[in-house]
Amino acid sequence: MSAKGNVEVKGFEVGATGHLTDQWEVMAGYTYLDARTLKYASGKDTRFDGNQAKFIAPNSGSIWTTYALTERWKVGGGANYVDKRYSNDENTRSLDAYWRYDAMLAYRVNKNLDLQLNVLNLTDETYYDASHVGMFAIVAPGRSAELAAKVRF
Repeated sequence: MSAKGNVEVKGFEVGATGHLTDQWEVMAGYTYLDARTLKYASGKDTRFDGNQAKFIAPNSGSIWTTYALTERWKVGGGANYVDKRYSNDENTRSLDAYWRYDAMLAYRVNKNLDLQLNVLNLTDETYYDASHVGMFAIVAPGRSAELAAKVRF
């Protein structure tokens, strides 16, 4: 059996970045996607016309803010949102919507070296960030930390 289909995605994306003060920066973004199956048949009589396309979240967004405490120290935090996504063509199985909260602390050692510690998924929530063919879901990492060094020369 062969499957044939067409998907149409309509949507928009907006973002903004700016400084509320000299020390305080905010970045935010939002995406809306209306992803619909226009024509799709699988098997003899199974049609999915008009269903939401699998794996595509209709709504997603993020907000991130940083604040320079001094010339050397900076703190930041933010949130990411991903809406419910269907994981099969029938739209009967889905991955739940989720919020993820992150934080960071940065230190400028000197003009050539910056260090930054990121802590991801602060609340250590279990959520699924992907699925494969609606058969299984991939669990996103729990609370984790990353230390990065930025070297300029």
